[in-house]
Amino acid sequence: RGLVPVSTRWGLVLGVSVVCGAAVVVVGLLDGAAAVPFGSVLSGLTALAGGATVLVRERQTRREPFRSLIGAAAVLWGLGQVIAGVQIPAGASYPTTGDLVSTLAGPVAIAGLGLSLRRIAEPQAALRFTCEGLVAGGLGAALLWRAAFAGVVDTGTGPGVLSVAILLVETAVVAVLSVAALREDDPGMVTVAVGVSLFIAAAVFTQYVALSPSGGWSWEARALTCLAWPLVCAGLLRMGGARSPQDEGYALERRRTLLFAGVVALLLVALLWSVVIDPTVDGVTLVLVGTSLVAAVVRDVVVALQSGALLDRVRSMAYVDVLTGLSNRRALVAELTSRDDASESWVLTLDLDNFKNVNGQLGHSCGDQLLAQMARQLEEVCREDQRVFRLGGDEFAVLATGDRPTVEHLAERLVLAVRVAALAVPGVGRVALGASVGIAPMMQGGATLSVLAESAVALRAAKEQGRNSWVVYADQVAADSERRRLVEARLRVAVQNRQVTLHAQPVVRLDTGTVSGVEMLARWTDPELGPVTPAEFIDVAEASSLIVALGEQLLELAISTAVQHRFHERDLACAVNVSPVQLRVPGFADDLLDRVQQHGLPASRLILEVTEQIFVSATDPAGAELQRLAAGGVVVAVDDFGAGSAALGYLRRMPGRILKLDRSLVATMLSDRRSAAIVSSMAQLGAAMGLDVVAEGIEDEATAAACRAVGIPYGQGWLYARDVPLDDLEDLVADLGACPLTVDTSTVVGSLASDAT
Repeated sequence: RGLVPVSTRWGLVLGVSVVCGAAVVVVGLLDGAAAVPFGSVLSGLTALAGGATVLVRERQTRREPFRSLIGAAAVLWGLGQVIAGVQIPAGASYPTTGDLVSTLAGPVAIAGLGLSLRRIAEPQAALRFTCEGLVAGGLGAALLWRAAFAGVVDTGTGPGVLSVAILLVETAVVAVLSVAALREDDPGMVTVAVGVSLFIAAAVFTQYVALSPSGGWSWEARALTCLAWPLVCAGLLRMGGARSPQDEGYALERRRTLLFAGVVALLLVALLWSVVIDPTVDGVTLVLVGTSLVAAVVRDVVVALQSGALLDRVRSMAYVDVLTGLSNRRALVAELTSRDDASESWVLTLDLDNFKNVNGQLGHSCGDQLLAQMARQLEEVCREDQRVFRLGGDEFAVLATGDRPTVEHLAERLVLAVRVAALAVPGVGRVALGASVGIAPMMQGGATLSVLAESAVALRAAKEQGRNSWVVYADQVAADSERRRLVEARLRVAVQNRQVTLHAQPVVRLDTGTVSGVEMLARWTDPELGPVTPAEFIDVAEASSLIVALGEQLLELAISTAVQHRFHERDLACAVNVSPVQLRVPGFADDLLDRVQQHGLPASRLILEVTEQIFVSATDPAGAELQRLAAGGVVVAVDDFGAGSAALGYLRRMPGRILKLDRSLVATMLSDRRSAAIVSSMAQLGAAMGLDVVAEGIEDEATAAACRAVGIPYGQGWLYARDVPLDDLEDLVADLGACPLTVDTSTVVGSLASDAT
């Protein structure tokens, strides 16, 4: 032991077993009477050796106790055969004391096989497969009884009763083992099945010979059992070496079920045929068939329990978050729907701030650890009547009762719990992690599930006002949410009825005051809401994807207006604002270029104004669409430059040739030295980069003079004209005059071609 590999040792054991079996055959051919005790002793010794090896190995490895049971069964059977081998020469008749000892191996082996089935991740698996074994075993035993034993066994004697019991036990063992081998698809189990089959064949033949009228003992059966138990034990130690993948497990389950049903059907047909041949049905047959029926009933009960347990597990998985063990969003919806109490209830929605930095800097496993720790901390700060849910990602919810001060105090404790959870996870303390909480009351008689949407609105408001804060859905927050909902509803109607129109505002040359282009501005006056500012309805349109249909309508109107007023002939440019959402629609550039061509407007007369946020990400598909538009001749302008997170590096890769300075810089350049310096610097930078700079928000002559002084060529603002309806466009252009906007389209296209090369 320790020097010879296990496979080599078992090869030696099996080889010795074959030699023992051959020795029994040789002795049996020479002297059958002497071969019986000789074979009993040899087969018993091989079983003892195999079982002892299994027990020793199991004691060393302590892997699975079912091996110990089956090894003990081998030892019991082997001990009984050694005793029988000593008793037979002394004139003992069947069954000897040794046979009784060997019979005990059957229940122990069945218990071991049943225990082995507990490895299967199913409730009551061992009981189910044991019942299936008894169903098939009972029918098989009844068939064997009628075919071979009914005429030779006297059931009124002890040996007769024992023979029936042995017959049932042995056939049940074979059936259970067959079910297990099929279920596990394990090579070791196949070896066990072969060994058990040899053993059962020998046992049945032994009983038949011993109980036949001529009586006697079978040395042939002893030769078979010399090999049977070593095979069983060898396969036993190989079991569990390789398990089937999960997807194959379902196929194995179907195959096992179909094969079991097929075997039972064949046994029933064979048993019925035996009754047709011999209508006599004795008590043993009824007992054996009754055993099968009882086992079938128990099996159906077990299957029903398994199905119920599986259904409960699926239901639990559907309502429980796997990572944190908290109830999930589906459970929260069910809870809200079923609540009918009159107590004041609230939903608190909590979301982490900067959680993506935890995943990005420390990895997703650390993020998962933080979420699990958060779940524990949130549960600790909540009372028994306050239930915590995980809605998904880094978003949690708490269902609580009480008045508003109580709930706000709970929100404060929840925010603090997030900080505690962050400190409990190594490394997270380096991340500026915070939490925002939105609180919404459950109104009596109101729509129950609307509280989730309201808490989400409050959460968004909390994030806007800063981290580590909470907002209650009430007062101004509720009013703003209701206003946004109304604006979206009315905007859908407006888009459908084309009620959003355009106004025009001129862009002038600062040195002459003549118009060089016109910016088309979206305007909307709703019959119910009245005038709605572009800042309000454009934001709603972008959030609800209405901007795509609305933008298409406004582009069509702007292009047709430019053609109608002969902008090309008068050297005027038409500027239109375009949302990043529109630019991200696949094929936007090609569709717009086709539209311009169909209307007969030169692409160089169309200016698309976009915000600088498009250029933040180099991989934004909106940037690629702008490149295609610029290559097709359309002029790109960066609108409101300096109002957001402007970065001069964006100017290097943007396809724009016009830079419009935001009114917040232009309007304060007279009173703020820094604003004046920024405007002056941008004028110089634009001239150096070949960009036409437009100053927005010029409202007085002093501001216009300051812009001219620093070299800004173009301006736009109320000093020259407010935005006017399209019906007044002709008068506006005529009053201010017209001159070309100096955009060299050939230079734009040539530069882009050079960049592409």
